[in-house]
Amino acid sequence: FVFTRNNAELHKVIPRERLSITHYEGLDDWTYEYVPATPGENDAMKDTATKETLLAERHALEVRFDEATRNWNKNIDGKNSSERDEIAKQFREQYTRMTPYVRATSLYQRWGVAKDGQVHWTYNVKSQ
Repeated sequence: FVFTRNNAELHKVIPRERLSITHYEGLDDWTYEYVPATPGENDAMKDTATKETLLAERHALEVRFDEATRNWNKNIDGKNSSERDEIAKQFREQYTRMTPYVRATSLYQRWGVAKDGQVHWTYNVKSQ
């Protein structure tokens, strides 16, 4: 963690291009805008059958990951890490598929910043 007392100190840690003009003397000309929920955007959460299937799939991955982690931990030479890494990748992909059934749509999703398990920030940089 880094703590700063003022904008000058903050600019040493975070580039001004990433900071709001309005609040931090940055260069990002961004204004907060609330995007309201649209009717039905969280309807997938009502599909409890699919949710339960995905949760069971997740549990099976957890069991496999725990076992792979134990095997990986026993071998200090790094063997079995590729299996563990592959299961970790499957975990991420599975959570992306499961998200609509267990989490309400976020503001970041409505803005288009968070999509398909990835986050894509954009900056509206004004020249100095």
